[in-house]
Amino acid sequence: MIAAIGIFLSGSSVYGQSEIDSTNTLQIKDIIVTANKREENIIKVSTSITSLSSKKIEDTRTWGLSGLTALVPNYNYQELGVSFQQIQSIRGIQVFSENPAVSTYIDDVNNLDILANGFAFTDIERIEVLRGPQGTYGLPNGANLIGRNRSNNFGLAGFGELSYQLTKEIKATGGLRYDYEKREATFNGFGDAMLYNGEITDFKPDQTASGDYSALSPKFSLSYTMNDFSNLYATYTRGFRAGGINASSLPEGIEQTYDPEYSNNYEIGYKTLLLDKKLSIAASAFLIEWKDLQFYNLVAPYTYARENVGDAQSMGLELEVSALPIKGLQIDGSFGACKFQSGSDL
Repeated sequence: MIAAIGIFLSGSSVYGQSEIDSTNTLQIKDIIVTANKREENIIKVSTSITSLSSKKIEDTRTWGLSGLTALVPNYNYQELGVSFQQIQSIRGIQVFSENPAVSTYIDDVNNLDILANGFAFTDIERIEVLRGPQGTYGLPNGANLIGRNRSNNFGLAGFGELSYQLTKEIKATGGLRYDYEKREATFNGFGDAMLYNGEITDFKPDQTASGDYSALSPKFSLSYTMNDFSNLYATYTRGFRAGGINASSLPEGIEQTYDPEYSNNYEIGYKTLLLDKKLSIAASAFLIEWKDLQFYNLVAPYTYARENVGDAQSMGLELEVSALPIKGLQIDGSFGACKFQSGSDL
């Protein structure tokens, strides 16, 4: 998984994005996030995160995922004709498949169904959009293109992270993740079977295919904190998406299986609070290099399949700013620029 969106249902908390501190109306309050499965000040987290509080969601009338396009740098949302079919894109990553590169979590539970993201925001406590590779890896179910087709996925993952304070200001962090997935699919093709008078007639026998996929994915980061209100960081993370089986019989010459996808992700960033907490700035630059990118293609009339389409690259800049120029007025702004290249354009 390359990026993630976390949606948390409401309850009492102090989470938020650049809200005015109730104890001092001329200061931006501290923002607490749980990107690393623990509560941390967003400035201390060495990755790009946009955190939206319930107040921010209400004030901006953000009623669904499509509303995040105006608030989150390099995020895009497209509906495919109907609200429950959509494509989310973060940093140029845009894939419509049953194993999406951009995952949506609701109260830390992965929303695995690609047809179920057209929901409206109700009773939301906060939203966290993590734009870099994440340690939590979803295990989506296989797509069932024909009613009798069956896909079975089994996945294991283990990961750990260790930080060491090199000096008072400099901290190094290293992590390692192991993923293992076993996939099996039993399937037929269009017209291989027919249901008539309640009975199924097979014109061709079902086919079964399976595969095992595993990877070790490291992470390294270095952060420099000059004080409690700033963080300059650099990170490298290896990304992995398992290979799998297209759960429908494909035409001759089209591969029934596809290989794993890997990515090398580099990011440098700077977060700070200035002017006695009246100005918040978060800036980052990123580079993503993919190997054996997986893509969902139309390979024959009415037949789609996931294929490895080669290498690709995405690079860009992101900026988020919040300011309290006068009492009672808060100004928020964000900017994102992204360039995606693939194939012969690299």
